[in-house]
Parts: sequence; C-alpha cells; structure tokens
Amino acid sequence: MKKIVKPKIGLFDLTGCNGCLTVLLNQPEILDIARVTKIVSFRLAGEGKIRGRYDVSFVEGYAGDEEEIEVLKKIRENSDILVALGACACTGGIQTIRNFLNLEEVKEYVYPNSPTIKLVEAKPIDAHVKVDFYIPGCPVNGREVVEAVKAFILGKNPEIPNYPVCVECKIRETECVLIKGTPCLGPVTRGGCGAPCPAAGYICDGCRGPVKEANMVSEAEILKQILKEKDLTLLFRKYAGLMEGFKELAGR
Repeated sequence: MKKIVKPKIGLFDLTGCNGCLTVLLNQPEILDIARVTKIVSFRLAGEGKIRGRYDVSFVEGYAGDEEEIEVLKKIRENSDILVALGACACTGGIQTIRNFLNLEEVKEYVYPNSPTIKLVEAKPIDAHVKVDFYIPGCPVNGREVVEAVKAFILGKNPEIPNYPVCVECKIRETECVLIKGTPCLGPVTRGGCGAPCPAAGYICDGCRGPVKEANMVSEAEILKQILKEKDLTLLFRKYAGLMEGFKELAGR
C-alpha cells in the first residue's frame, strides 16, 4: 500500500445508533486527524453526502433496506479503501437477532399496520460490497480507528488483534468472571477492546465477533454449566450470530 498524503476521508452511517462515529468524534485526536486528512463527508460533524472520490471510507451500521444497499454500493464505487466500522457493519450486529425470527411477524409487532415498511435481512456490509478492512466492536475502540487512519497515511495495513478478550483481562489483572459463575464469551471473542466489560464486572457478550480458531466446544461446555440451552443460544445470537464459529451455537 502506498502512502497517502492528506487522504480524503468519508465517514458514513447507515442504519445503526451512530455510537461508533460518536466515539471517533469524541477522540482527543480527532482535531489532529482533521489536520492531516481531508474529511469530506461526516454527517455527525456537518455534511454526510457522497461527494466525489475518497481514498478511505468508513461505514458504520448495516444496510437496513434496498435504498441503503444502493447507497452502500455507491460508497464502495467511490472509495479506494472501504472499512467496516463497528459490529453492525462487521457482523450485522444486534439487528441480526431478527433473522432468527419471522420477519413479517417482527415488522407487524414493531410497526403495526405499516405496509410501506419493507424489512430486509440484517447482514454485515460485506454481504453487499467488498470490504477491505474491519474494525469491530459495539461501539468500536476509538484508539483502533485513530491507529487505522495513521496506518493508511503511512501506507500500512491496519492491524486488528487476533487473540481473545481473555488476554486483555490477564493484562488488566481482572478476575475471570467465568470463575464466579457468570457467563462470558471472552474466551472466543476477538480482543482489542481492552476488556472494559469484565473489568467493570459485566460479561463479554461477543460484540467484536469470534476470534479465529476459537475453541467453541470447550466454551459451550462451560456455558452449559451456567446457562439454560435457550439462554446460551440467545447469547451467541446477540451480536454475531451469523458468523462462522458463533452461528452453530446461535441455531443458524
């Protein structure tokens, strides 16, 4: 990859909560990024329309309808590099729970008597377009986004860790919540977040998706001692139930 002098950046949001872009907006380094790049599109900070070509585009959210699928394709066509930003873009996110249900029943429950609303299956954005890099999480780790921008400027590929969240719990000297009998997906979830949830006494519920070569058999055996089978299934569905590794236990 070549170095990119003052790259043109697009920060786009599809269906989602805008949490990942808000994290970036709140990063102390955002002003430094603005000085060394040209942020052309960023709806949360001003203008969000697609304007010309981009060296790098970050996309948060998933394509929630046919119109957004077309918007996503247009972003891809106008971007040299496309980065999936956050769980919704990388794995389909929490919205994929509906894929395990009857879509028409879901629509009628949430939007009764609304014939104009047409739901599509929630999918990661790489189901529709080619994605070059992924920054997972719900929300993302802002430092990872900043480091990705630095890498593009220097002509390098961003590096996302491929070790489980447990590694970061060890680094933080956080007591394992599984030992306390609390369900946790940390052993099979990709690290890089800094393990804030177990450090605060909460479970890791897999928002960064499965780590490569995860020992799903052992994880399932441990969780079956803590959870009922239905609750275990729902836990694996929460963020990444469509992904290899998780989907078998999610009932896909």
